[in-house]
Amino acid sequence: MGRKRKNIIQTTTKTKINQGLVFGLIIIAFGFILYSGIFDNSSHFDDAFWQKHGAIKDLSEPGAIFGINPLRSVIFFSLAIQYSLHGFELSWYYLFNILVHIINSLLVYSLVVSTLSTPLIKDKGWREHAKLIALFCALIYISHPIMTQAVAYIYQRLALLATMFYLTTILFYARARLSENMRARYFILTGLSLILGLFTKEITFTAPMMIVLYELIFFRKRFSFRNKYFIIACFTLLAAAAAFLYSGLVQRISTNTFSGELLYYTAEKINSYNYLLTEFRVVADYIRMLFLPVAQNLDYEYALSTSLIDSIVILSLLLHIAVISFGIYIFKKNRIVTFAILWFYLTLSVESSIIPIKDVINEHRLYLPMFGFALLLATTLYKLLAIKSIKPFVAVSAILILICTGLTLNRLQVWENEFTLWNDVIEKSPGKARGYVNRGEQYKKAGKFQLALSDLNKAIELDTLIVNAYLNRAAALSALRRYGEAIKDFDRYIYKAKGNSIGYLGRADAWLAKGKYRKAIKDYSVLIRRRKGDYNSFFNRAICFERLNKFNKAAKDYIKAAGFNGKYYDIYIRIGDMFFGNQNYKRAIDNYTEAIKFNPRGFDAFNNRATTYFFINNYADAAKDFEKALNINPNFAKGYINLGLTYAARNRYDDAIDTYSRLLKINPDNPEALYHRSNAYIDKGELIKARSDLEKAVRNYPKFKQAKKKLEELASGKR
Repeated sequence: MGRKRKNIIQTTTKTKINQGLVFGLIIIAFGFILYSGIFDNSSHFDDAFWQKHGAIKDLSEPGAIFGINPLRSVIFFSLAIQYSLHGFELSWYYLFNILVHIINSLLVYSLVVSTLSTPLIKDKGWREHAKLIALFCALIYISHPIMTQAVAYIYQRLALLATMFYLTTILFYARARLSENMRARYFILTGLSLILGLFTKEITFTAPMMIVLYELIFFRKRFSFRNKYFIIACFTLLAAAAAFLYSGLVQRISTNTFSGELLYYTAEKINSYNYLLTEFRVVADYIRMLFLPVAQNLDYEYALSTSLIDSIVILSLLLHIAVISFGIYIFKKNRIVTFAILWFYLTLSVESSIIPIKDVINEHRLYLPMFGFALLLATTLYKLLAIKSIKPFVAVSAILILICTGLTLNRLQVWENEFTLWNDVIEKSPGKARGYVNRGEQYKKAGKFQLALSDLNKAIELDTLIVNAYLNRAAALSALRRYGEAIKDFDRYIYKAKGNSIGYLGRADAWLAKGKYRKAIKDYSVLIRRRKGDYNSFFNRAICFERLNKFNKAAKDYIKAAGFNGKYYDIYIRIGDMFFGNQNYKRAIDNYTEAIKFNPRGFDAFNNRATTYFFINNYADAAKDFEKALNINPNFAKGYINLGLTYAARNRYDDAIDTYSRLLKINPDNPEALYHRSNAYIDKGELIKARSDLEKAVRNYPKFKQAKKKLEELASGKR
């Protein structure tokens, strides 16, 4: 009898393991299929921040990566690692987001299973279908359309990774409390996961408090502090989190990032008071989005609330009081509902309370709170529908997942590229400038400058304080060669952006294009002082000096520019050309010689030096350099012509004819070779051969006026 019992237990365990494995595979496959269409998407919005940041591109300087934002260093290290492996191949970044989203859904599944196994829950009728409930919870989590912003927006791996560490922190704590043999290990993993979360995003600050709630709700029949060991451990976690965040919070408070006042897009000031009032409404809208996820928007047009007696604010506050009160009221009957409600509000508290943030509402902020909603929905439907049979629960769950899947696929189309995204934003937030600015910038990048101006003009009409609109409009005007108007916009940008260097760069380029070289030099000089190693500023300032005939200063700047990109060969040729054009042949030869030192196989440097020798009547050295150029590049047609002219200048007509003939073997119809060989034949008195070359040149190139004239002279007896 005992043996038979043992076999039954083994069979039951095996079935459970198989069920968990199958459910896990379903979650993984579903996630990949659902989000498989985003691999070819473009990057979006704040992605420009990390893509342009130099520290991300240099993994060898971890201090610089950590210095971007210590409280989010895990994110930036992950981006730096990916950049070192894949550059800006965006499909890999989207793959990362999808994988983390799937991992989070698996964590949701595991956390629900563990939660339904806790002492105060497992005897309440949940155990039989715990994994099925957890599966529905995970599938709702992975398929809900509100999650699209976090997954389809590369930079929002912030929310993805922070949620992953948050979920693992609570899951490891639950496993520690449920385990006897591995309790210490799970507690260690809890601490490690929490630390990683604290270096990922500030929302993980609430994780220690969530641990306390988890203990009190699922492991305590009464709110008692008799277990001193546990209470001390929890408050140690709180103290550690507070100490870690202290430096970052002090810095952010001092810069008005977390408190004080921020400027809203309506030119109103956001402070802790009106931000809190606004968040009462925002969180109510978040709840609506969870139950009715329609009209989603990256950039909501959302008015600030300034009075507590506003009816919408009061109604929203009453809603929150009612929801939280219900959670407290039902605690004894259904602790899971209480926990789900508290999870939702607590995980939102960092971003939706008294700490002002310029964007009062963002869909990706629901990524972590979504677990509370999914848990509430799954367990409530189970309680309502699985009274006699599990089938109604499964059927309704499947319908809800299908609806969410359809809405998610529809929403993901919006994230395909910057035009689809900002078209959607403008359609839904026509009174907000940011959509027009970003679409205008995309039109500018696409070379559609008139469309860019239309959007940017609209943006400035809506919000005169949105500085990037002036910058992008100035760039579009410059592209249309409307430099005077562009300079005015660069002036506005520099003033409003408090002297941002990019404004000086754009204005300097506009002054250069307009021919105002002294003003351009002034702006390039500002950039050179501010931005060490700026190749373009030195190079363009050199152009300005050159056009002002300040050749020595130009040469110095050209050489400094070369020091930043190592292209000394090209620079010395350019300097040589500059001095040649100024008839300073000695300086020209010196610089061509320097170019040859950097690239002994540079045929154009030999050609240019040879040309300079030719102009100072040093035909012997000219011939040597022309021959060297041709040895390096036997197809260099101009080199044959120049060498032939050099021989002719020394009355070495046979050598000249031979040189032109070498070119004509490569290109039998070359008009210049035919014309110059005819001249050499004439100088030798071989007029028949000269006439033959000229006739061929004219026959092949009827518009060759010089050849026609020379042929007419021969016909008339003139030479």
